[in-house]
Amino acid sequence: MISKSELIHYKIQAAMRENSFDENEMKYLGERSDGHWYLVAGKYEVNAEQIEEFENVYDDTDRSL
Repeated sequence: MISKSELIHYKIQAAMRENSFDENEMKYLGERSDGHWYLVAGKYEVNAEQIEEFENVYDDTDRSL
């Protein structure tokens, strides 16, 4: 069975593949001994396990270029 941490990681990875994220929004830092790590808002390093849920709040029609 997949862990909640892995599920969140996979959801984030899928969203990052399907949408363009600025590095100041979300950046994958890689896998460490204690899980997958992300840089959020350009300054917070968080383990995927610390992210309670992840949803893409942007609709492609709502994003301004």
